[in-house]
Amino acid sequence: MRKYSFWIMFLACLVLAFSVAIVGCGQNTTSDHVSPPSTVTGINIGGSGATASANSTTVTLYPTVISTDDSSAITNLLSGNFTVTIKVSGAATSQNCTISSLTLPGAATSLPISLGLTLDRSGSMTSTDMTNMKTAAKAFIDLMSSDDELAVVSFASSVTIGVSMAATTTANKTTMKAYVDTLSDSGSTALLDSIGTAVDQSVLGANSRKAVIAMTDGGENASTTHTSTSAVISYATSKNIPVYTVGLGLTQGGADEDTLESIADGTGGIYYYAPSSEALSTLYSNISSALGNYYTMNISSPITLASGTTYIITVTIQNYGSLTGSTTFTLTI
Repeated sequence: MRKYSFWIMFLACLVLAFSVAIVGCGQNTTSDHVSPPSTVTGINIGGSGATASANSTTVTLYPTVISTDDSSAITNLLSGNFTVTIKVSGAATSQNCTISSLTLPGAATSLPISLGLTLDRSGSMTSTDMTNMKTAAKAFIDLMSSDDELAVVSFASSVTIGVSMAATTTANKTTMKAYVDTLSDSGSTALLDSIGTAVDQSVLGANSRKAVIAMTDGGENASTTHTSTSAVISYATSKNIPVYTVGLGLTQGGADEDTLESIADGTGGIYYYAPSSEALSTLYSNISSALGNYYTMNISSPITLASGTTYIITVTIQNYGSLTGSTTFTLTI
């Protein structure tokens, strides 16, 4: 009797374990998560776009997560580390989404990205800053794959499209780096107009993943088209483009840094602080790694997506020790 009881209990445990596995498959369960290592004390989350079709309830998101300790990409999160909500833009309340699948960075065929890169050449940039910025920008260009696309924009009192959106083939990379080498410092800071121009260039790209990277050492004082932080955020989100911002030597907690943080947070990007121009090469390498180490997240929306409608999708990290973070994807169908 004891012999049969043992085998009955054993088989019951197997059935229970199998049932739990089936129920949890593809769903956002608190058991399906990982905890942070002791070396990670802060996190940030951004994205590189979202895709969906009208009359569908399926949305694909491309979030990226970094450690704020060293800007390295965090690549092992599971579906239980995330919650996702969606609402129609302007609505007061959000509805919960189901994560139907989550592919870890590097676990699937890499999708190329269309980037707008905007560089500060204003008069406040010292010769050392300019030299280090050029080195960092050219190294960033070299890190891009041949399937990626890039537009190089620069700004001072006005904005210049140095190289319009083009595939980053070897020949085009040479042209892009040659343009970077021509930059010299003079004039004021049309930061917001440069972001708007980089957004326009990113929209022209053929890839589904898109973003803008904007670097500056000072505050806005010369833009004539996008004349407020809220205006450029609204413009970037209307085009579904996240903006990653880089503040060079800014007063931490000051108004100029607040502007860059607001733009990154408001568009679904990430803000990076560079204490000196010597840090730019490492920082740009970290941004390249973050954009390359993205999750592919398919979600099921309780709302059927309608053409001509804008949706706000919020991805929040949870169950990751005591660390939390969220980002917003703005998706216009």
